[in-house]
Amino acid sequence: TLSREDGSYNIEYRNCAFSDVSRDTATLLCKVHRRVVRRALRNVDISQNQCVMKGDCLCRHVVSIKPDR
Repeated sequence: TLSREDGSYNIEYRNCAFSDVSRDTATLLCKVHRRVVRRALRNVDISQNQCVMKGDCLCRHVVSIKPDR
């Protein structure tokens, strides 16, 4: 799901695409996924607040648009 809160966007995934791989590999793939999203959207900060591979019930990314310089 996608929602907006305090000027940022929350993206939630309830089905982890990487849940069938080892935890170490999934952690690496999560980092790669954040980089792909960051490069695709450009000019954004992205953080991951929750992660299925860390025991959370969903993955949640917070995407914030960087201010123009």
